[in-house]
Amino acid sequence: MVTAAFWSALGSLVSTGISLIADIAILIVALTTVRRRCASAGMWMSGAAGLWMVLTLLSTVAYSGATFLVSHAASGGPEAIVGAHVLVGIALTVLRTGGWALMLIGVVQLANIPATDGAAPLGTAAAPLPPQR
Repeated sequence: MVTAAFWSALGSLVSTGISLIADIAILIVALTTVRRRCASAGMWMSGAAGLWMVLTLLSTVAYSGATFLVSHAASGGPEAIVGAHVLVGIALTVLRTGGWALMLIGVVQLANIPATDGAAPLGTAAAPLPPQR
């Protein structure tokens, strides 16, 4: 018979796998397409993707470790386990937000590179159009 623990583990495996695939895709785009256009933007964006990959793997271990430590080592009950999960969740959220800061720095750098097609750079006024006849 399939237990709730099995479904929980399967759900965790699937969500971790999907998250890792997305993180790897962002890393590939940052290291190829973005880096060719602006090396510094590619560096920031790949740093964000790398941080997110580490945090994705770390989150699975951190939640399991927190549950084990609180329930076995500290002999905590359900409230203690929930509290540990809240603390782990807050810490991971703060770290993921740091990854978003890295990504935003890269996006801003990518948006502010000089245009090569004659268009005005972002944040500047476009040159006036020549008069029409």
